[in-house]
Amino acid sequence: MTKDYAQTSDSHPIVAEQQSGGGMRTHETMTEEGVCPRCNEGELYQDSADVGVGIIYGPWGCPCCGWSESERYDLEFGGGLQENGSYLDPYGGLTPAGNPIAKMLAREEKTMST
Repeated sequence: MTKDYAQTSDSHPIVAEQQSGGGMRTHETMTEEGVCPRCNEGELYQDSADVGVGIIYGPWGCPCCGWSESERYDLEFGGGLQENGSYLDPYGGLTPAGNPIAKMLAREEKTMST
């Protein structure tokens, strides 16, 4: 088991127990004012959803380089444009394949790779 730290509110970090290889790469205290651990640029961002009985927080991510505290969403390790045409952003959001934003991101990625 490894200990990973996740931010549950602005001031109270919690310790999340995960099995080794869980894909979480977090820092003890992450805030919007923090800098990206990969590129040392910009501010970090985190999506959240108020579900009535509490708030669910997504992974921290960097809009500059695509780093995410969860490897699943990191643009270097599985995030970004998916095989089915959808787009998985560093913050845990999925833009469906038919969405105009996903189509634009697919075109941009295609032109950058050629």
